[in-house]
Amino acid sequence: MVALKDFQYLTPEEYLTWEAESSIKHEYINGGAYAMDGTTDEHNVIIGNLYLLLRNHLRDSDYSVYFADVKMRVERKNCYITIQIYLSLVIRKTKTLRLSNISQSGVAE
Repeated sequence: MVALKDFQYLTPEEYLTWEAESSIKHEYINGGAYAMDGTTDEHNVIIGNLYLLLRNHLRDSDYSVYFADVKMRVERKNCYITIQIYLSLVIRKTKTLRLSNISQSGVAE
């Protein structure tokens, strides 16, 4: 990461506004914005392999794995970081049909 040449303290809100208009990605740490390097082929292969391993391991579980650049706030550390892989607990709602709710044609009423 590379610090901005002329350090200027930014509030989190100022950072998010400025970052939305920037042509390059930055991370925010304690009021400072730091330019992020681009990825390499090796980085992308590692992230892709990690995604596949997690996805296969978590199949048929209540977790989903996502592969995307996501800006995440770590409030206790006063920073915003970019993550490439994240897990999410999926709450599945299932509708159980009782036999009394099914008509003779087999269609739920």
